[in-house]
Amino acid sequence: MSTSMTRQDLQDLEPYAIAKVPADVIKLDAMELPYAWPEELRDQWNKRLQTVTLANYPNKYSHPIQEAIRQVCQVPIAASLSLGNGSDELLQQLSLLVAKPGVKVMGLEPTFSIYRRNAKIYGLNYLSVDSDEEFQIDFNEVYAKAKAEHVRLIWLAYPNNPTGIRFDHQAIRRLLELDCLLVIDEAYQLFATDTFLPLTGSVKNLIVLRTFSKVGFAGIRLGFAAGHPQVMNTLEAIMPPYNINALSLETGFFLLENWSWVQEQSTRIKYDREIMLAQLEEIDWLEVFPSEGNFLLLRVPNANALFKTLYQHKILVKNLHKTHHLLNNCLRITVSTSEINQRVIDVIRSCGGFLA
Repeated sequence: MSTSMTRQDLQDLEPYAIAKVPADVIKLDAMELPYAWPEELRDQWNKRLQTVTLANYPNKYSHPIQEAIRQVCQVPIAASLSLGNGSDELLQQLSLLVAKPGVKVMGLEPTFSIYRRNAKIYGLNYLSVDSDEEFQIDFNEVYAKAKAEHVRLIWLAYPNNPTGIRFDHQAIRRLLELDCLLVIDEAYQLFATDTFLPLTGSVKNLIVLRTFSKVGFAGIRLGFAAGHPQVMNTLEAIMPPYNINALSLETGFFLLENWSWVQEQSTRIKYDREIMLAQLEEIDWLEVFPSEGNFLLLRVPNANALFKTLYQHKILVKNLHKTHHLLNNCLRITVSTSEINQRVIDVIRSCGGFLA
């Protein structure tokens, strides 16, 4: 196909990189939950799926998952919901919601790369405000730049990915005074200590995103957005019809019915995260950052060398070196079981002789 038939500004865009991982490698690069359902719940789930009709188009509006999300996640009555095929689809559609020539959106860097990627795909001008070396953001600068540049949408991961930092709540709330959408991506909220979800519906320009991917169900591709009805109605108008398949709807509903299991696993991860953080802080040749996600960010003397060494020990982590100037020589490691966490720490400690 001639390249003249496609947009020239997308010619250099590469497919989103997904690692091909051998079965014997421990996968700690994508913040996936290491725990599986107990056999009893798995059997109940299998029986539930047998009742799902696959011949008919799925109806996410009449499915009881809508009310279950409201009850379990404590979504305010005033807020409207939109379900997405993972929060990735919602991120795409929110970009489309504001997309027209000359529109500017903003991210707080370093952050989730999809925000910038979607801006390119939808022809938006992506502006950014960089954090300092400790990954803290000057929200006075964010406010001033967004106002001066007439930014129409601000992306804010809360807590941030890939740093794990949860920014100051009150500083963020000031951004709601701006004449733009503030999209707060709470993908890791179950591992954090705060949320903006209670404000949804009462603040017109606030949208909060959640996903089921980080609590053990990345495979069903299910997330939701909550916000003011006027904005959410427009968002829903541009969503693809039947975008959530029947099996995912039923699995998500079953998960919400058994949410206590999810809460137990998130508590385990938070506990193990703090143990892992404390052990890594004892290693004097690296810097590890406190996190409110299910992962930890490390800054080391040579990220490529440590990444390679971990992989030689059948451990795959996320190498962030050269993805952003503030992430040079940084690795992100998913918090896993206590046994796997210890294995990771032991390998890292063994590298001190040639990395320090």
